[in-house]
Amino acid sequence: SPERLPTDAHGSSNDTRQINPRYLNTEGEKALDRAVKILEAQPPSAHDTLVATLIQTGDWYQIKHLPEKALPYYRRAVALNATLAGPTAAASAAGGSGTTEPAPLSFPVRVYYPAPSGATRNTTLPADQVDERYVEVQFTVTSSGDVSDAKVAGASGTPREVSDALSAIRSARFRPKFVNGEPVETLGMTNREVFRTRKDSVEGGR
Repeated sequence: SPERLPTDAHGSSNDTRQINPRYLNTEGEKALDRAVKILEAQPPSAHDTLVATLIQTGDWYQIKHLPEKALPYYRRAVALNATLAGPTAAASAAGGSGTTEPAPLSFPVRVYYPAPSGATRNTTLPADQVDERYVEVQFTVTSSGDVSDAKVAGASGTPREVSDALSAIRSARFRPKFVNGEPVETLGMTNREVFRTRKDSVEGGR
């Protein structure tokens, strides 16, 4: 089935126009490359922006399912962030504990998710006008940002909704977690998809 426009890192895009992320317009890629080169020439005070831009460029390649191109940008972002914030950031990037906010790339972030069409319906209706069903999926994010070992952890949805939720998460792309400067897999990730049906409508698939 056709895929949807990539969502942002939180999966919160409202644009549902169909697109294959492998064929994203190259102008965005060129713009990110120019931004990285400009920021690299700036003084250290601009390096926090450089970290963010390196991550955005890595995300671009992840969305296109090109982890081999994303990885160098993510590695540079991790290394640069550690030098900017000192030992605390380095410890956080290595998976250690700290009192500050987590370092970039110290946890997986979803950068692309083709939400099931059934989960995008009736989202603005009041709660008393809809019946809600859910599908919760548990999975692993690999070191390359793919999803593996997806399985249903709980569900009240129809068989079709369960199938759609599994298909969607298996097609998702993540910015992987980094430990000691290298990407690692993350076990026990979960995604809960909610399907809303008008109370006065009847849908098949059960």
